[in-house]
Amino acid sequence: MTHSRQLAAIMFTDIQGYTALMQHNEEKAIQVRDKHRRIFNSITEKHKGKVLQYFGDGTLSIFDSAIDAVECGIEMQLEFQKDPIIPLRVGIHEGDILLREDDIIGDGVNVASRIESLALPGSVFISDKIYDDIKNQKSITTKRMGSFVLKNVKNPVDVYAISNDGLMVPSKDQIKGKVKESIDDQSKTKSISRNYLRKYQIPGILSFILIITSIFLYMEEDFIGVGSDGTIDRSIAIIPFMNLSNDPEKDYFSDGISEDILTQISNIGDLRVISRSSVMGYKNTKKSSQEIAKELGVNHILEGSVRKYRDKIRIAVQLIETKKDNLLWARTFDRKADDIFAIQSEVSMEVAKALKSELSTQEEEDINKKLTENIEAYDYYLQGLYHLRSGSMEGLKKSYPLLRQAINLDSEFAEAYAGIADYYINLGAWRGVLTPELAKNEAIPYVMRALELDPNLKMARNQLSTIKWWFEWDFAGAEKEYIKAKAADNQGYYYGFYLMLMGRFSEADEHFVKSHQFNPMDIYDRTNRGVIQYFLNNGERSIEILKEGIDLFPNAIIGYHKLGKIYLNVGNYNEAIKILEQGMVLSNERIPAFLGELSIAYFKSGQPEKTEEIIEELKSIESKGSQRSSSFFLAQTYAGISELELAFEWLEKSYKAHDVEMIWLKIEPQFNSLRDDPRFTELLERVGFKD
Repeated sequence: MTHSRQLAAIMFTDIQGYTALMQHNEEKAIQVRDKHRRIFNSITEKHKGKVLQYFGDGTLSIFDSAIDAVECGIEMQLEFQKDPIIPLRVGIHEGDILLREDDIIGDGVNVASRIESLALPGSVFISDKIYDDIKNQKSITTKRMGSFVLKNVKNPVDVYAISNDGLMVPSKDQIKGKVKESIDDQSKTKSISRNYLRKYQIPGILSFILIITSIFLYMEEDFIGVGSDGTIDRSIAIIPFMNLSNDPEKDYFSDGISEDILTQISNIGDLRVISRSSVMGYKNTKKSSQEIAKELGVNHILEGSVRKYRDKIRIAVQLIETKKDNLLWARTFDRKADDIFAIQSEVSMEVAKALKSELSTQEEEDINKKLTENIEAYDYYLQGLYHLRSGSMEGLKKSYPLLRQAINLDSEFAEAYAGIADYYINLGAWRGVLTPELAKNEAIPYVMRALELDPNLKMARNQLSTIKWWFEWDFAGAEKEYIKAKAADNQGYYYGFYLMLMGRFSEADEHFVKSHQFNPMDIYDRTNRGVIQYFLNNGERSIEILKEGIDLFPNAIIGYHKLGKIYLNVGNYNEAIKILEQGMVLSNERIPAFLGELSIAYFKSGQPEKTEEIIEELKSIESKGSQRSSSFFLAQTYAGISELELAFEWLEKSYKAHDVEMIWLKIEPQFNSLRDDPRFTELLERVGFKD
């Protein structure tokens, strides 16, 4: 790791009372934060400073010149006095530092931090070393605050306040912070202290200890949060770690590290851990921990950063109890890259300890499990997974060779096999690049190899259930795999989707309610929750939930499709047309699933000519030899416009093509016109719906 030693002016800043402001007025707190970041960055750059860290509501920056640092602090404070006022404290010290990439080490850093803690909002405090450099500057005036013994600083430090017009200069009795005592005041108190100690303090020590111990024991659980029922609130969200490697292409590494920690912590049974799909939206967010916790409905946030340089990594992590903004645990790991699994396990164990979770033997084994002994294979795996989950065809294409390379380097890497299985399932189920039959044949060997290596691998169990359900129409077999994967317990929203398509609506609703606690910001979970309300005869609530989903995820195509579908089913044809057309414009595609609903909506709204145009469009897509059949949507259209014979004709074609969409056959409302026909009952049985 490259490093250099230099003399620098070190500036610490902090916004006083930001946490309290966030709790009482979020809108103003966000306004304050945005203004602070904008002004701080621009003025620091103007005065040739370098911002090294943002932490919570504070900053750490360095300057080559003490004069530049002080002038920067003055200008910032004057700007922060304008509405909305930002109560900023500034402390500056000069010292010899060791600069490593974007991090600094040295006693001067600690001194600058302590001086900032003495300052009051609107003030700029400096050390005697900075004072020596700026005292002859006519544009800068100062006032001595006194000599202080700072916490964890050996020698006393003279502290000065910049007294230029517009800056706050406090009186000595206003000064608090990380300080033992002002040297100026020590001589006045020594004799009094000796007499007081002899007469009062010693007899009271035992009582004091007992009181403090009692208070601590009483409050200990409150630090980690207590629910309304009196039980400890062990809910937590692991926010994607920041990539501090100065290389955006290293995002795969920081994402992968935080996701693996999330997976490990999710194995702890008495914790409620928010799913990956819900936390990924907070990657590189500017929102505070309190904002994120409120939106996700949790009491704890684990956040961190990752810096990777050649074979070295630095991971900084902190666990925050958000209701009272308590820092429960924080640590920085400087290790070699091949020690990454040990770091992940340590973090997970520390989280369990901080949240007072009692681990079973199996849970400890899961936390300490190594994915592979080959760190190069792990790196390829993280890259492959990153592209696999990008949601794009380009990303899918990039993922395969990376995952294959991971297996080439470690032939017993179970997760890498599961990753390739996921690649093929996506190509068959979502992308239409492969037929369902070909996708199944390609995916199964990788799934089975993954389960051979790790029979408890949830990812592979879920994939096997998906193959059985979507590609083989083995519904009973699929449910057994979901239960083995524990998808029925909490986070598996696919299991709720399965229950809904099986017509088990009450069970599905119960599952979605439970699943939402783990997936509050997941678009698929939300759309499923919305659709099930329609099948429970609550169309208004269904529309309400789906509208909320579009508001939260305006670029998610699935939200428009499901809302358009429900509008069609409740008879609001104009709204159905509007929403479905919006979704296709957003996707920039003519999607068969959208076209099927849209054709019926146009027919029901008195525009049969447009229905005919869409039918021809669907037939054209079918005739072009696409791997993704449009037969199901043509059958749906014909059933919806009461062309029953044509509906059966196209359903038979869909059956022979083994269309994935046939899993909707049992509950699709547009097929209600066919349900009294024995041919439909016979088709349901052939597909696998036995009852």
